[in-house]
Amino acid sequence: MGNNKGRIKKIAIVISGLFFLFTSAFAQQMELNDPQIISVVETVNRIGEKYDKIALDKSSDKKVKKFAQAMVDSHTDLFNQTLALEEELILSTQTNVITRSLLKHESENVKLLLSREQEKFNITYVDNVVNLHEEAVSVLKDILIPQARNKKLKKFLAKISPLWEQNLKAAKKMQGEISK
Repeated sequence: MGNNKGRIKKIAIVISGLFFLFTSAFAQQMELNDPQIISVVETVNRIGEKYDKIALDKSSDKKVKKFAQAMVDSHTDLFNQTLALEEELILSTQTNVITRSLLKHESENVKLLLSREQEKFNITYVDNVVNLHEEAVSVLKDILIPQARNKKLKKFLAKISPLWEQNLKAAKKMQGEISK
């Protein structure tokens, strides 16, 4: 059983890495405008919140539930800040290659999370949270911040970068705790 757990984790990491390379390569070749950039931020927070709400419903582990609630709170707050900025800047989101890839990946991960038995659910959930935040932090720093044109948007992205890094750090900590 432990061997399958390790194999599943390795497969998830490989898929996540391929997804990131695919998304990052396309995004770096194309220029994103501010509505496309804000769409990525919105999408990351919606996806994170969805994973976390699934965990709140499905997990029976108190530590995982507490972690998931903290993540829901963080994603909800950042999503609301993003919406407020959109309204202030009179921006509407525009779908792009990154958001489409994120949404495709989300659909696959939601199916996986919903199909997991309790013993495999927690690690799958936390692995997904780690992967999402690793990708989000990288895309934010390497693509979104450099390509943002509006000064308020660029400042907002710089402000959320440490928050996403903090969420990643918390997810990696949780990953270490539940994989023992």
